[in-house]
Formats: sequence, structure tokens, C-alpha cells
Amino acid sequence: MKNKKKKWFFIIGIILIAWVGVIFYFGSRNTQTSYNQSGAVYEFFKSLDNTLDITNKEWFINLESFLKQWWFGTDRVAGMSVLRKSAHFGIYMLLGFISSLFTFVYCRKYLISFLMGISFPTMIAAIDEYNQGFHDRGSSLHDVMIDLSGAVTGTLFLFLIFLIVFIIKHFKKKRNFENDKRI
Repeated sequence: MKNKKKKWFFIIGIILIAWVGVIFYFGSRNTQTSYNQSGAVYEFFKSLDNTLDITNKEWFINLESFLKQWWFGTDRVAGMSVLRKSAHFGIYMLLGFISSLFTFVYCRKYLISFLMGISFPTMIAAIDEYNQGFHDRGSSLHDVMIDLSGAVTGTLFLFLIFLIVFIIKHFKKKRNFENDKRI
């Protein structure tokens, strides 16, 4: 590996390991501690909503309804449950992004990077759900599926960035080529 590639590989690898550590840390919290932590976050978002009045906006109502239907199959779900599942989604979206980027920096292969961006987070999600059974919490395949959807979203987001960079490089190259032809 070249020095610059080694440096990025090392940095992203450390971030990846740290993020997996964060996931296992939160997964090892007992039921009461977990609910207290999400309760504090829920109260923060409620106070933020009191200031910004987000929950009455049409886009938010549509998004919340979509997520409730997708994740729970019904609209009759407490806001705290939606917040907890959103945390699952977001945490694994970031893990999908990081693990896909880590793999791409290592091997520069899009397909392998895409597959690792989905499969590694899903494996971590399954291990984390299994681990929660040892900490007075329930394990849920449903949560693994939400985590998987987050990993897919994070991986697709990285590939969207790759696509944008590719298009920008393509048009820059094309413009430079046309400028060279004029000279």
C-alpha cells in the first residue's frame, strides 16, 4: 500500500472499530438504562420541537407515518418507539457508510465495497441483538432488519457520493479536453 492509502486505511479502520465499540456499548446497557438514555434524547427532541415546531409540518407527519408503517405495520406507535428505531437505523446507516468506505480504500472494488457495507453491519447487528439477551433486554430480528435497512442506506449514500465525484471528474476532464483542442 502507498503511504497515503495506508494512512486513510488506518484512520478509517480506527473509526470503524470505535463505532462498532459504541454500538456494543449501547447494546450492553440494561433495559432501564437504555430507556433512560432514550428518554433523555426524546425529551431533548421534544424541547427542540417546542422551539422549531417541526412535528406539525406536513413533511414530518408524512415521514413519521411512513416510518411507523414500515417499521411497525401500524400508525399507533408511541414517539419513543419511533425514536429508538430511528436510532437503530441511523447508527447502522453510519456503520454501513464507514465499512463500505473502509473496504473501498483497501481494495478499490465497488462491488466488494458495496457488499461489505451491507454484510458487515448486518453481522454486527445480529451479534448485538444476541448480546442484548444477556443484558436483560429482548433480542429482535425486526431490529436487525431495521439495522440492515440503515446499512443499505448508508452504503447507497456513499455510492451516491462516488457517483457525484465521478460525474464532476468526467465533466472537468471533458472541459479540459475541449480547452486543449482550442489551443
